[in-house]
Parts: sequence; C-alpha cells; structure tokens
Amino acid sequence: MKKLPNQEYCYVSGPISNMKNFNRDAFNAVSAELEGWGWAVCNPIEEDAKRNHDPKDCVVGGNSRADALKADCIFICNRKPTLFVLPDWQQSSGSKAEIALGKSLNCPIKFLRRKKVAEIIRRRMKVPAKR
Repeated sequence: MKKLPNQEYCYVSGPISNMKNFNRDAFNAVSAELEGWGWAVCNPIEEDAKRNHDPKDCVVGGNSRADALKADCIFICNRKPTLFVLPDWQQSSGSKAEIALGKSLNCPIKFLRRKKVAEIIRRRMKVPAKR
C-alpha cells in the first residue's frame, strides 16, 4: 500500500472466515471506494495475499491465522488508522480484536451499514440491484 504525503491511513475490518468467498467482494469493493475518496487503504485480504496467507488456511488457533492477525494489529498500532468496519463484524473474533485495539488507541471507527456496503459492491462490480 502506497501513501501520498497528504493521505490518511484507514483499515478495513470485517469477517473473513466462514463467509462466502471469504468476504472478498465486500473487502475489495469498500477498499476501492475508500481509495477513490483519497484514503491510503489497508485491505487485509490483499495484505494476506502479499504474504502468501490463504484465508482457507487460517483456521481458528492456527499459526497462519495468528500471523495474519499479528500483521494486521501491527499495522493498526503503527499507523493508528481510521477503521472502517464491515457488517457482521460481531461474528469475527479477528474484527473484535481489531476494534478493541483501535478503541484502545483512540482510532476513529466507522461502522458501515449493510445497505451501504451492498450499494458499493453493486456499483463497483456493476451488478444490477435486486428487486
């Protein structure tokens, strides 16, 4: 992730495990939207791919999961970003940890509504709205 001098960091938090396609559509669409708004975005799906971490290998309690969460938490500690939180975060122990860490560091936290995320996915993926 590259950051321009006047950009602020943000981090997208949300459930990955036990989600259809590991929630990639939501993470990638919201990340693209935030980049379009001028943020330097940390998308954990993309960051994990750079480190060759496959979400299907990140089982609860596994080393890959611990490594991925550690890298995400280091980013949050070092950059103190605004956290943009995807719907269903309550189902994710990783998201809960990221939010708790963000709160303890006084990071701004924005909880995204399901309807807004669905609109972003449709627009970014050019999928017609369901009627």
